[in-house]
Amino acid sequence: MNKKSVGMLAVLGGLLIVSSARAGEVIAPGTVIFDMDTHTEFCDPDFWSFFGYPTVDFGSNGADSEDGTAVFTSGDWTSCDLVYGPSACQFLGAKHGGGRLCCGQPLCGGLGSGVRDADDDLSLGTGVTMRIRLILVDDAQPGVRPQFQLTDTNGLETLDTDTVAVVPRSIPGKPWINRTPPLAGDGLWHTYTFWFNGLDRSYDASAVAGVDPLNLTDVNSYKLIFRRGPTTSGNNKIVFDKITLIDDAPVLWADEDGDNDVDLDDYGRFQACFGQDPATNAACARFDANYDGAIDIVDLQNFHECLEGPDVETGFFPWCY
Repeated sequence: MNKKSVGMLAVLGGLLIVSSARAGEVIAPGTVIFDMDTHTEFCDPDFWSFFGYPTVDFGSNGADSEDGTAVFTSGDWTSCDLVYGPSACQFLGAKHGGGRLCCGQPLCGGLGSGVRDADDDLSLGTGVTMRIRLILVDDAQPGVRPQFQLTDTNGLETLDTDTVAVVPRSIPGKPWINRTPPLAGDGLWHTYTFWFNGLDRSYDASAVAGVDPLNLTDVNSYKLIFRRGPTTSGNNKIVFDKITLIDDAPVLWADEDGDNDVDLDDYGRFQACFGQDPATNAACARFDANYDGAIDIVDLQNFHECLEGPDVETGFFPWCY
């Protein structure tokens, strides 16, 4: 089986970040790349802007934050469905963040995109974490899935040469692939981790390792997009804060015994968990690869994508993380 040596960049739902004060600086692991502050309604470098259905409100937030400053986006999926139809209501606050955007941000008017090249060197890290809290209003249902995206410049300054590396919610041609977790609906703050080692533009069904790799030494933008899940309804408010570079070793979800490979030992453990309820069986929860609340044939297909054999620690698809 031909596998990509692509690490997974789990990314949260629609955000771009600019860091003009740190242009060209190597970012050390543990550094907060972006700490959401009060500058959310502007288009200047280092500020954030928000748009996209079914967003009804956005901005800075202190009352719901952990440290007095955060940002939020909120939207009513049910109302959006009634006005625009379900097909138009798939993203809550798409394209948040900093760094360059391909098109002028509507909120920026004559300022165009309003953001510049972040120019961050993240090569010392293995991924990023982000703090997110989902607040549900009235009879709203959770289901929103965060997606994180990085873009480089490949040494050039034209958007058509950028490499966009992302962990999507699904892969065309591989319907069993869905490694983007739903946001926890308990109203508490959670840390979401997104791995990016080995990411390249070829994150798709026919990907070949090493095609147009992401250049972590010259990242020009960060994007977070909140994608709607099948259970999402009502008024969802998402508060998010602090993107931090980490250097932890990426975790293979199918490596149940923790020996850095996915082999028949792990497969035996998967077999024992097949048909189990991940909500009540904590030991089996990791095998719910597509986060649909069941360990079934779909997860088995995903497992086979990651089954490389004993002592093989590289060459995994990004959805194996």
